[in-house]
Amino acid sequence: MTITNKKKIEEFIRVDHAGERGAVKIYEGQLLALNTLVKDEALRKNN
Repeated sequence: MTITNKKKIEEFIRVDHAGERGAVKIYEGQLLALNTLVKDEALRKNN
């Protein structure tokens, strides 16, 4: 493997990792929003 190929592979891995990290954060935010909505609905029903 040449140095150029190794650097390209490392770059692709970084980009892929950044994309995965972003997806995880989006998913966490969606879960938080959903949990908040569910709790709000439960509170409204109890009052």
